[in-house]
Amino acid sequence: MKAQAALEFITTYGWALMTILLVAIAAYYFIQAKPVTPQCDFGPTIECSSYQFFKKTDGTMRLRFTMANSLGKVISLWAPNPSGSGYLLISQILTVSNIGKSGVNNYSGTCTGPALYVKNGDLISCNFDVPDKNLVPDIGRMVKLDTTIKYTMCETDPLYPARCNGDNRTMYGSIMTPLEAGINYSALPNGAYCMDGTCTWPENYTTCPWDCQPPYPKTISVVGTDDCLRDRLEKDTEFDQINATVKDQYGHPLPGAYVKIYPEDMPGLPGVVVQHITSYTVDPPIAVTDSNGVATALFSWHACDCCFPDYMCSIGAIYRYAAVSGQAYGIDPKCGVIDGSEFQRYGLYCCYPQGFP
Repeated sequence: MKAQAALEFITTYGWALMTILLVAIAAYYFIQAKPVTPQCDFGPTIECSSYQFFKKTDGTMRLRFTMANSLGKVISLWAPNPSGSGYLLISQILTVSNIGKSGVNNYSGTCTGPALYVKNGDLISCNFDVPDKNLVPDIGRMVKLDTTIKYTMCETDPLYPARCNGDNRTMYGSIMTPLEAGINYSALPNGAYCMDGTCTWPENYTTCPWDCQPPYPKTISVVGTDDCLRDRLEKDTEFDQINATVKDQYGHPLPGAYVKIYPEDMPGLPGVVVQHITSYTVDPPIAVTDSNGVATALFSWHACDCCFPDYMCSIGAIYRYAAVSGQAYGIDPKCGVIDGSEFQRYGLYCCYPQGFP
């Protein structure tokens, strides 16, 4: 009876079971065969505006893409040159599997914005080359490319916007796109192609700042209206004017550069301890250079540490004016002197170290 019941069940529901099985098999193959759509994913805060992976005419490959800085913060893709001269683009990483050569491999590239500081909304251009040609995908084949982008958060630097030496951050992105046919750059006028990662004539910083290094503060000179011989007794009643002149890496005056002007401890004479100003005003706190590359600020001090081990002195606290713009640093060759003859009036107890002649 059980065998007969089983046979009747199969006879009655066999076609239904077969239909379900066929639908399941068809759905599986449909899902497997569904084409992967191109995409560029850097998370919800970064959106790619374009991306392309192509084979160059020499057989090598290149990934290039553009995206907007939508982090809501100012960042930099440049780092100070360890040699102390200028800036270098931060090296970025492209990770691929069985592209160029077998296995998982990393290739370096660069990302640039329209200036040293990339503001929110600014366009970022990235270029990565795969120089190896052992494994080149077929044209039209979908490939996966992973990128690691390092950058600096400018606003975490206490001297921002005069400088951008803030926290280092990293973002990760993944791009799915087909390999496209080659582009012959030499066929373009003078080989120039904006956002190709190379500054080629007639490109320049004005026409293609993503390829051509922007001007940056290279030198800064500081001159105050005060000198070492006049009394420094302003204490909120007078202001000294300090001018800072910024020049770029080409020796030209640099308009629009941010400058931080501040008092700095003055190196003392042998055996003299030089203390520092503890309260002062600089107006504006961050100055901006004019068309001649000159930034101007007004300075006034309010209080200072001026306490030496023994004997009251007649000089007081000595300091000098300093300024910073980017990696450029400068000082006023003259010094500022707080007159010690009225130390009681301002509570300045200044003394030479014991034994100083």
